[in-house]
Amino acid sequence: METLKKDEISSLSLGKSKAVVCALGAVIDHLKTVQRKDEIESPAELDFFDDEEYMKLDISARRNLELTKSMMTGDKKHSLLWVLDKTKTSMGRRMIRNWLERPLMSVSKITRRQNAVAELADSPEVRDKVRASLSGVNDIERLMSRIAYGTANAKELKALETTVESLPQIKTLAGKCSTALLKEIYGNIDLLEDVKSLIAKAIVDNPPFP
Repeated sequence: METLKKDEISSLSLGKSKAVVCALGAVIDHLKTVQRKDEIESPAELDFFDDEEYMKLDISARRNLELTKSMMTGDKKHSLLWVLDKTKTSMGRRMIRNWLERPLMSVSKITRRQNAVAELADSPEVRDKVRASLSGVNDIERLMSRIAYGTANAKELKALETTVESLPQIKTLAGKCSTALLKEIYGNIDLLEDVKSLIAKAIVDNPPFP
């Protein structure tokens, strides 16, 4: 069964890499099976994962460095993740864990990240307001997965609406920052006003459980 057409391959700039084309085709075929659909919309763009960008840490190194688990307790407590994880959202917790498990190799990218952290560390008012705004943010990644699979219920859609309501404040605060990474984040924040409006019109404020 053909999963990718030649024009779709060309538009995604996959080049002549047979491995990439086969991998993408396998993913689309898997989604068709899981979602029980004959047709799956092809992606508009792709992000490529390059493992050369990250430091390779084997299981022994991760255990000895106690990145995410303490050798003494066998769980998160007293690990480096336990010390650093002061995040306010599920997405933040997953991201900081990912950062620890896959340290960057590029000095410029490390410096870029450090500059963003330093700016927020030196701006307690902005930092505290960002933390307060993030307190109302639900797990957008999980919500979008359920929406994509067509399994989201009314309460989950209202949770997405609540999260969208926090975006303007977060974007305004990001706009006050000057470091490259935070300016990029500011530019990438879509306020999703159309999504918020659609949910508000379609679903009552306190929908019953399905």
